[in-house]
Amino acid sequence: MIFKKRIGVAWKKTVPKKKIVVNLSQRGFIGSIGDDIPSLIPLTFALVIFFAAFAFAFNAFDQKQNDFDQKFALLRIGQTLK
Repeated sequence: MIFKKRIGVAWKKTVPKKKIVVNLSQRGFIGSIGDDIPSLIPLTFALVIFFAAFAFAFNAFDQKQNDFDQKFALLRIGQTLK
């Protein structure tokens, strides 16, 4: 069935769009990314572990830095009171 649609002053013939039905059990349903998923999962986990270790190391360094800053502040207060 062809419909007519008015565009400006002219009438344009339009054809209704067909519904695309995809069977979920069809091979290759998720497209080209489906070939890469087996390699993306370990890569994602490796990046998560790397950044977790990086954050842990940064927090340990920051903890030590705060301890040194507190000790240095105590030494400055002691030196001022002396």
